[in-house]
Amino acid sequence: MAWTTPRTFVDGELENAAIFNTHLRDNLNALPAHTLARKTADESVTSSTTLQDDDHLFFTMGTNQIWMLELVLWLVDGGTGKYKFFATGPASSTWGFQAVQFSVAGTLTSRVFDSVNGQTDTQCTPSAGQVQSWHGYATTGATAGNLQFQWAQSTSSGSATVIKRGSYLAGYQVA
Repeated sequence: MAWTTPRTFVDGELENAAIFNTHLRDNLNALPAHTLARKTADESVTSSTTLQDDDHLFFTMGTNQIWMLELVLWLVDGGTGKYKFFATGPASSTWGFQAVQFSVAGTLTSRVFDSVNGQTDTQCTPSAGQVQSWHGYATTGATAGNLQFQWAQSTSSGSATVIKRGSYLAGYQVA
């Protein structure tokens, strides 16, 4: 559906369904899709290095789409100092994320992970209570499906690694 320049309404005129459908409904439908997957509860992994699907951080993409992504994680260090993560997508999809982080000491760290290079995981070292912000993209081909965030401890530890409530995965369809 194409965008129609909204009309200027005039006092005293009676509007009808056709006018509202053209200038409101159809224009809202013409806007690109956006979605927000937010963690509504803390989630922890203890004594496991096996990547597992996050309970909340995923959303469905249609066929032949391009999405801009933002992933914000509120983390609690589980004693190992590192966690690993990955994502899965529908068949023929590609995706990637990158973060640039500054430590308290001013050290610059950049991390990248993507589907194109066949990586199985990326390790990150959070500080206790750190927020990490990732930005990226996802594209789909002829198959629709979920973009699913996965994570685990990078070294098995009896202390839980936690991704906190309020973390989120946002997607903005651009094509």
